[in-house]
Amino acid sequence: MKGKRYRSNFAKTVWIVIAHLAAVAAAVCMVAFVALYEKGIRLDDRNKNYIESEEFNNELRQKGTDIIGGLSTQEDINFLKNAGSSAVIDLFEFKEKGNSRDAIKELSMKDVSGLAYSVNDILEWAKDWDGSEAYYDNGNIIQCRTTDGTSHCFYLDDFKKRIAEGTLKIDYNKDYFDLDADEFWDKTDAQKVDVAYDLVYWNSDESQNIGSVTDVTTGVEYSETYFLSVNGLAEKFAPQGADNLLDAVNSSEEWSGSPRGAYDELANLLDCISSVQNDAKTYEYTVAQDNSFQPTGECEEGSSNLTYLFADKKAKTVYTNKEAYGNYTQLEQNLEKILKEHTFAVVYPDLSECVTDIPNISLQVWNHTIKQSLDTEDFVFAVNVDTEFPIADSIASDAETFEKYANLMLPVLLGTILSCVIWLISMIWLTVAAGRKPEDEEIHLNSFDRWYTEIAAGVVTGVWFYGNGNSDCKLTDRDFQQYADSDNFTGNMRNLYNGMVPDRISQPGKKNQGRYVLEKQFA
Repeated sequence: MKGKRYRSNFAKTVWIVIAHLAAVAAAVCMVAFVALYEKGIRLDDRNKNYIESEEFNNELRQKGTDIIGGLSTQEDINFLKNAGSSAVIDLFEFKEKGNSRDAIKELSMKDVSGLAYSVNDILEWAKDWDGSEAYYDNGNIIQCRTTDGTSHCFYLDDFKKRIAEGTLKIDYNKDYFDLDADEFWDKTDAQKVDVAYDLVYWNSDESQNIGSVTDVTTGVEYSETYFLSVNGLAEKFAPQGADNLLDAVNSSEEWSGSPRGAYDELANLLDCISSVQNDAKTYEYTVAQDNSFQPTGECEEGSSNLTYLFADKKAKTVYTNKEAYGNYTQLEQNLEKILKEHTFAVVYPDLSECVTDIPNISLQVWNHTIKQSLDTEDFVFAVNVDTEFPIADSIASDAETFEKYANLMLPVLLGTILSCVIWLISMIWLTVAAGRKPEDEEIHLNSFDRWYTEIAAGVVTGVWFYGNGNSDCKLTDRDFQQYADSDNFTGNMRNLYNGMVPDRISQPGKKNQGRYVLEKQFA
């Protein structure tokens, strides 16, 4: 029929191709849009330079925060290193102060509870500390308690040794153990302790009193004795004035009867000091001739387009990555030099005094971070970025990416929308034109629609099995047999069969009657 060539097979083929191309284009544009967004590029960045972008704002704010964090770490490590050879960290005081990095500067560096470690020992111990591996299941602590509530703890090996030497006597709780002579009483004293420990360990019954103990040397009688399972540590150093941690626990009122808590607090302290040391490696500083602190690594002078200066006016110290700014006596002159540059920010304790020429940057974050992280209320923090980007650092890399792709964000978004619209139109048209031909207004069946039901089902099923057999995830004979015997297989085959039989009436070996009627009507 004239004027209806858009129904031809050629037209349909063209629209099918268009639909596929539109789908691919939409997917590519969408992926590109997400990738650009992940790079920090936004729709409103068109016709902006990098300094005006949200990405630069975020990058500079993060670098400034990292620098302040590095300064805080350096102050922590300097505080510990300069504490003196007699300085100690008391575990009970560390716990009371909150057992965190913020608590370090609040410590008195004195032995308060009788369980304290030398600062130098802790610094050395924490160098190779790895909490996940340094723990070992000691599980070998014996706690003896008197009737007045006091207690004394022994390592299992030491307890067995004293039992064998006769300095400790134990009267086992026969009601609990119910041990006969062949299994228990003929064993040595040390073996009896092992048998008792194994029984308690396998029953997971730390609350069970295994008997009474008498210290022959001191005459102290302990009415109750318990095995404790403790995550003990390989003690690289001993506490001050003690041979080991248990000795200190036994003589401390604050830690009496709590070896598990003491070990846990020692691990917390080592975790904390190790964290400080690791961060100090990341933000390592060297002392220059003018006594200023200058960083090594990414922010080192000559390695970054960012210049910074932090001055603690109370301590009269300067941290900077530019040697020319290291002299504290020339602080004001150096600040004037920074203010004459473009792309600068200067932060003071009073927010109203802070100045910057960087668009949309909030200096309140740096101000708050300094006050929270550094022990000073009189400071100045200044940063400056060389926008010519002469050094190939992360800022220069981000600037290059921004300048290259910033103007693509809107076209990519429009391409995604347009491709989706074209795909939708093509799918609607193909649906409407299905079964139509240019020469008439009738609905025509495809060749596949004329197949016998059983043949069509067999072909579809065969294709499915062939595809599965050539995939990376193949069904074994056993898997297939289990699937074939399942209700899912029966249901899927029924759905497949019914989907190919419009009126669900079929006889083996014959055409489907409903389909035959349709074929006859539209032949």
